[in-house]
Order: sequence, then structure tokens, then C-alpha cells
Amino acid sequence: MGRTSPPHNPLGQLQRGRGAGWLAASNSTNGSDLLLECIACDPRTDSQVEERADYYGSLARALKLSAAAVAAAPIEDIDNARALRLDVLAAMARRGDVDAIDLLRELYRADAGNQHLAYRLSELPGGLDGMDQVIASRLNRDALAELVDWTRTMLPWDLWAITQPLIAAAVSQYDAKSMPSSPAPPDLDASLDVILAHDWRGQPPAAAMRRLIQKPTADEIVHLRKAATGPSSLARYFSLHILGERRDPCALDLAEKTFATNTRGRDRATLYRYIRALDSNDALPLARRWLGVDDSRSGVAATLLAMHSEASDVPSIRSALDRAWNEQSYYELCSLIEALGRHPAGGPYEELRTIYAEVDYSYARKRAAAAMSRVDADFVRLFARECLWDCEPETQVTGVETADIAAAETINRIRYLATSAIGDRDVALAAAARLNRFG
Repeated sequence: MGRTSPPHNPLGQLQRGRGAGWLAASNSTNGSDLLLECIACDPRTDSQVEERADYYGSLARALKLSAAAVAAAPIEDIDNARALRLDVLAAMARRGDVDAIDLLRELYRADAGNQHLAYRLSELPGGLDGMDQVIASRLNRDALAELVDWTRTMLPWDLWAITQPLIAAAVSQYDAKSMPSSPAPPDLDASLDVILAHDWRGQPPAAAMRRLIQKPTADEIVHLRKAATGPSSLARYFSLHILGERRDPCALDLAEKTFATNTRGRDRATLYRYIRALDSNDALPLARRWLGVDDSRSGVAATLLAMHSEASDVPSIRSALDRAWNEQSYYELCSLIEALGRHPAGGPYEELRTIYAEVDYSYARKRAAAAMSRVDADFVRLFARECLWDCEPETQVTGVETADIAAAETINRIRYLATSAIGDRDVALAAAARLNRFG
């Protein structure tokens, strides 16, 4: 994560991905400088989930900033900023910047093993044309095998293998080692012991799930409960899945022990899914007891409060939200924002306005926008319009659904979002629906 400027100046807003930052930069004489500073040091808290590429790419096009200038700008945070710069160039290319496509292809010729760059080129019309020759001539056997491993389903390897013997060999090697080696799944009428012992590697067959969820025998319920609360095993994972769907609270003690010891991996993930499936009568008392404790139970409690909280929980939610905000515990903060958004009678909540304006993590801002649209009567006046230019598609949807469309700029933006061929599909659908209502 890069350093961020104060949240209320144009650079700080642009780093955070706010619509206000995009609008300020697009109308500023130094907008290009602000944009290049954002690209130079990736400002995101979590580059795996936060969107900035399309946001910065669209701004670059609006500012008539050249692809060459984006590519030549110095970068500080080498790994993340290099990836962000490639993503911004790809976003510019999707918007018709031919120079950006040519530049990306030139970069790939010099770095044919770059998986991230190869993926970005695969998204562009003609981006990979002739690149099979570059790959075959530039990469040694090990580098080629590694590229195939990472991008087998992303790139047109089978097509390239027809004319490139080295690529054909690498693809054959990958496919041979990727052949499934696990035993065949048991018959659906097999004994419960056999079903529990199998590693389903994901969702078991719907027919087996349906029978055990809807019509288990008394003996099978006993067996499932024993397996669910027994040692960590395939049987436990499957049983918790079934019992969660049945809203059976038999594994609450195990869940508490697991979360209290900050256990990670499949055990935690399975119990997290299980406890989220329970009825509020079982989940809410736990959430109230766990909120604020000094282990991962507090984060789980925040999730449960986002699902089940009642008006009487608002003071506790606000207190926990204040603590999460001060500690920058962003994942817990997101759930608490959603929890507060369940309770319009107590709003508006000033802390949601503060989080929206100041948080570095754009996923938290999108939740704050959605929550305020339900609990803050002044949201439309204060924030809804700028949401139309936010970096996160979900925040744009909130803006589309709530913004006052009396102003020409606002209605024109919604029309653009509804008809853009390169934008987010959910945003386009929401924009089209709003326009239909507007008439």
C-alpha cells in the first residue's frame, strides 16, 4: 500500500478512488500530475480486491494523457505499482487507445514470461496476435512450463499448440500432471460412512445434499452430529455443511473454540460457513457475547450482526465500529458498517459519513455508501452524485439508484453507464432501470 494524502484534498480523494477525486482531477490543470502520482505508488490497501485500473484509465482518457506518459512515469512501489500501471494501460486500451495496445504488446515482447501482462493482453482484441511466436522463441522450457501452469485456462494454448511444437509439449506436460487422481465419488445410495469419507473437493452432488438435509434418518442425524464435532477430517467438513443447511446448532462449542484460538485454514472456513447458516436465535446471542473480544470471534460477531442485529444492538455496533476504525481493522469494519445500515431509525450516523470520506479501503467506502443510502436522509445531497464516478462498481450502483437526476451532468452520466460497452454489467443494468423509471 502506498502513502495516501489527506482525504479531503484532490490527491487524497483520487488515491482513495472517490468520485469526487475523479471529478476534481478531470477539471484541474494538474489532473495528469495527480493521476501519475497515484499510479507511481499504488495507494490501495488490498490490491487483490480494490478497483483502480478502470477508474484511473478512464480518467487518463478524459485528460487526454498519453499511454507513453503513463508507461514512462517513475514508480516507487515496484511490484504493485508496476501491475497497476499495466492494468491502467489495459483500461486505456479498452477505451480505444491504440497506442496503449501497441505499448503493452511491446512490453510483452520484452517480458514474455509476465503472467499478469499476458492475461491483460488476452482481454484486448488482437492483444495476443502473434504472441505464440514470441513465447516459443523467448522462453526456455522451465519458464514456458511455468507460464502454462499459471495461465492454462486464460490463454489460447490449444490453438497455439497446433503450430508451435514447444508449446504443444508444455501443454501436454501440464495436462498430464493435472489429470484427476482422486478416487471416483461414491454412489448416492452408499452408506453415510462412505459418503463422509470422500473428499468432495467442493460442493457435493445436489441429490445427496438434498436427501441428508431434508430427509435424514434419526441415526444419520446422530452420526452427522458426532462427525461434525469430532476430529478435523473430511467427515467433519461434510457434516458441518449438512448441519448448517439444517440450521442445527450442535457445533457451537466447536465454533467458539476454533475462532477463539484464531485457527486458520479449512477448519475455520468450514465453521465460518456453518455459523453464518444458523438461525438468528442461535447466532445473535453469540455475536453479542463475542463482539470486542481479543481474537477472531470479534470479526465473526461483526459478520453475524450484519446479518441479524436488532435495534437494541446499535450502541454496541457503534462502539465496536469506532474501535475498528481507530485500529484500521478494515474487514471487521466492513461488517459493522453493514450492521449499522440495518437500522435507519437510529440514523443518520456521523461515523458512516466520516468513513465514506476518509477511509483508504474502497471496499469499506462502498459499504458506507450502501448503508447511508438506507439510513441517512442527506446521503443524496452529500454523496450520491459523486458515487457515479467512484472506482467501485457497487458504489456506482448506489449512486445510480439514489442520485438526483435533475442535473444534466448526472443524467448524462447515468446514460453513459447504461450504454457503455466496456463498463460493469451490474452498473449498466441499474442505470438502464433508473432511466426506465425516469421515462
